[in-house]
Amino acid sequence: MNGLQGKVAAISGAASGIGLASTEAIISAGGTVVMIDRDEAALSAACGRLGEKAIALPLDLLNPKIAPVCLTAFSRKSVSSTSSMPMPAPISAEIWWKQISTRSTACSI
Repeated sequence: MNGLQGKVAAISGAASGIGLASTEAIISAGGTVVMIDRDEAALSAACGRLGEKAIALPLDLLNPKIAPVCLTAFSRKSVSSTSSMPMPAPISAEIWWKQISTRSTACSI
């Protein structure tokens, strides 16, 4: 299946769980994935297994200083996801941080 050929997705939590499953699905559909995770060892292992369509980006998205960098780096043209949930763009760094905090807290409960 090549429905996502030429598309790029950014997936957080991509080294394991739902993030990894989403990454695998997008790659199998022909897309490329920027895999974002704070666990560098797991991220490197996953990217090595998935090949050239997987691009490692070790980041801790819970660091509020990262938000402006991410907002600049990822455009509306990308299939953007945080913990496999789409986030509308454009948004402010403050809204980004609230979204990340809410999703991280909800996943931890």
